[in-house]
Amino acid sequence: MKKNIIAIFIASFFLVPAFASADSRFGVEPTLGQLLTRVAALQSILDGTPINCAVAATKSTVRAGEEFTIAWGSYGADSKYSNDPQNAYSQNGEQTMRINTPEMRTYKFTFFGPNGLKKTCDQTIAVVR
Repeated sequence: MKKNIIAIFIASFFLVPAFASADSRFGVEPTLGQLLTRVAALQSILDGTPINCAVAATKSTVRAGEEFTIAWGSYGADSKYSNDPQNAYSQNGEQTMRINTPEMRTYKFTFFGPNGLKKTCDQTIAVVR
């Protein structure tokens, strides 16, 4: 536990200011997908894993027909390792959408790395009337 706290502190100290200053210096605000890529990178450092991902939605409960955005980010993944090109995602991204019928919907994103490594992250959205 103590190692994790130290790792978070060190990673936060070096990564967050470096990314923040680089973004703000050029007047560029990072997208949610880019921020999730940073979260995935930090989690990889903490877990000692070569590949990781993070997925988030702007809302976890929406009304039928209401717009929401789902975003993803990955670390250590590359679509060239995917054995399913139709389900290969870019390193990070986001998509705005609507669901018109009340239901529970889970979005799964699987990212592939070298030597058959893969990591799946998901986000569930509850659609209500």
